[in-house]
Amino acid sequence: MSRDPEYYRRNWDAYYTAVRGGTRVPWDVPHEDAAALDLITFGPWFDPALPVLDLGCGTGTQSVFLRTRFRRVIGADISSEVVRMAHERHATEGLTFEVLNALSPEEISKFHARHGDVNVYMRGTLQQIRPEDRSAFVDGLRTALGPGGTLYFLEVSPLARRHFVEMHLERGGLPPALERVLAEGVTALTGVAIEEVPTVFWGMRIVVSGPGTISLSLGNGESTQVPATYGVVRNPQG
Repeated sequence: MSRDPEYYRRNWDAYYTAVRGGTRVPWDVPHEDAAALDLITFGPWFDPALPVLDLGCGTGTQSVFLRTRFRRVIGADISSEVVRMAHERHATEGLTFEVLNALSPEEISKFHARHGDVNVYMRGTLQQIRPEDRSAFVDGLRTALGPGGTLYFLEVSPLARRHFVEMHLERGGLPPALERVLAEGVTALTGVAIEEVPTVFWGMRIVVSGPGTISLSLGNGESTQVPATYGVVRNPQG
């Protein structure tokens, strides 16, 4: 576990406070480039009777789309600042937002007590978790899923580093939105390799996994497709 339990909350609150004035958030892309595409993979596996947890929801753009396909969606993020932003922009019937630290056994247990088993949609969230915290984070996912839920994840792969190096060389630097993310220290771009999936989700059932891409906005209408790894995962009793 992180030596400083407030590490993630403090960093993400600082980042979203800094960008609240209008700076583009790279992962806040239109749902057509994100959740709508992901639905093709996870749709057949999600139990439609269960709520969907959009874990690491950010400003809630993907949560809004998920609500058009599922009866109840909970957008959750460790940053109270961005949860306020999401609630101000998007809160509607069947869609709620709340602060959740998935690394805290107490918080995730209380979440499960309130909502029961959930399906989890996770886009670019695990890649923010430091390697020493991954085991605790996945333990939290196990609790949230329970026996009935299914997890879908899409995370940058280790090939992302090369992608950004090449972008830097081609453009003579990174776009300001990406530069800010790296400067703020909210991600180490650790990534998840396909061959790591069974280890990261040790003891869970890997339904499907493979290579993909994750779309990031560069601003000014530009976007980039970053190498990624996706997967559908369940608890063994699921």
